[in-house]
Amino acid sequence: CIVTFACLKTAIGLVTSCATAFVEMFPRTLSYRAYAIVFCLFSFGIANFGLSRIIELSLPALMFLYPLTIPDVQFDAAMKILQDALSD
Repeated sequence: CIVTFACLKTAIGLVTSCATAFVEMFPRTLSYRAYAIVFCLFSFGIANFGLSRIIELSLPALMFLYPLTIPDVQFDAAMKILQDALSD
């Protein structure tokens, strides 16, 4: 029950924040309500693929992005530590 509410809360947050962002980026196209409906329908369509199919489709992109992201995060952490050490 708690997991269901947590997932629902996350989904609602994503739909509303995406709709808000798109209304701000493209004010002359669709209304907030229309964007929210579009994102709900899009999410519903993607969810019907099933988790294993979604992972299968996203795996090539993730395998490309993860090796690029890990050193970037490590570099940012090292820079933060160095900046803190040098500022003292």
